[in-house]
Amino acid sequence: MAPRRRLYMLFVRGLPWTVARDEISQYFSQFGYVKKCSLPFDETGFHKGYCWIQFNSQSSTNRVLKNSHTLEGAQLQVLKSRQGLAEVNTLLADMD
Repeated sequence: MAPRRRLYMLFVRGLPWTVARDEISQYFSQFGYVKKCSLPFDETGFHKGYCWIQFNSQSSTNRVLKNSHTLEGAQLQVLKSRQGLAEVNTLLADMD
């Protein structure tokens, strides 16, 4: 049996409509290596105002959670992701 991978995922909401995935990744990279930024879009082509950020370490997620975050003038809310491992893997695969 393969060892379980640790996921260091955060859920971010309150993203302004003008922000792009690369900008989100760049902002959060100040706290540690961003493995993936998953930004879902709706059927009209606009993102939904939230995303999941995957880091490579717990210390990175802890640094993010200890701070408040503003991006393009919008106050972001950052939470630990409550998605299960299987749900997150499916979600990330669907967003590639």
